Amino acid sequence: MAFPVIEATQESTADSETPSFTMPSNIVSKEMLLAVIGWRGSSLPVTVTTAGWIELTRNNVDSGNTGNVLVVYREADGTEGSTLALSMDSANEATCAISRISGWDTATAPLGSSGGSGTSKIDNPDPPSRSFGWTTDTLAICGVVQREDENFNVTPTGYTEVADFDRSGKSRNRIDRKNVTSSPENPSAYTLSSDRECSYYTLVIPSGGGGITNGIEVWSGSAMVTKPVKVWTGSAFETKPLKRWNGSAFT
Repeated sequence: MAFPVIEATQESTADSETPSFTMPSNIVSKEMLLAVIGWRGSSLPVTVTTAGWIELTRNNVDSGNTGNVLVVYREADGTEGSTLALSMDSANEATCAISRISGWDTATAPLGSSGGSGTSKIDNPDPPSRSFGWTTDTLAICGVVQREDENFNVTPTGYTEVADFDRSGKSRNRIDRKNVTSSPENPSAYTLSSDRECSYYTLVIPSGGGGITNGIEVWSGSAMVTKPVKVWTGSAFETKPLKRWNGSAFT
């Protein structure tokens, strides 16, 4: 099997009671669409008004001095449209990162856990441990939404940045990813440059045997990209799938 792959992430921001966030381009049927929405302050209730999305986890406090998060997902099927719309009780600076993810197990729901500091300020937001019952390769995602835009001086060990952005110096939304093979996944803590109100979360997404089946991930100089693997067949170079020994056979 192969780990689920984040193919692309679209960042967008808003300051409205009815914010609308842009979907990534080149969506492929059966991909997971994962949205991490952050906002500052009191905006409850917050609901997704675009049909088809499933809530994975949230942490929000109905107070003006908070950093809040809502994570939702859906399977791409051609009806997802070009935007994700929300309804909020009041307008506040909001950020949203929508990723399209290939190679996930469409028959097994991802799992998430979240927590937060409420109206207290902290400089070491620590994403919670998240256990899972499957044994397949797993994509772990963790992150923090803070009320302001303090720098992230330390990020969880072994994780790679997916997104890090804010809305006018508010609601900074940081997302990181890591491939894992065993439960539970317990990311180490972030360290901020100064105390801030924060929400944080951990997600786990099981592999469905997809992902990088005809390539390998290499560093392009700015990001990890997939490059095809080709072998000489005797008359031409052809792309061939990667296989891994599972203890009894190559799969």
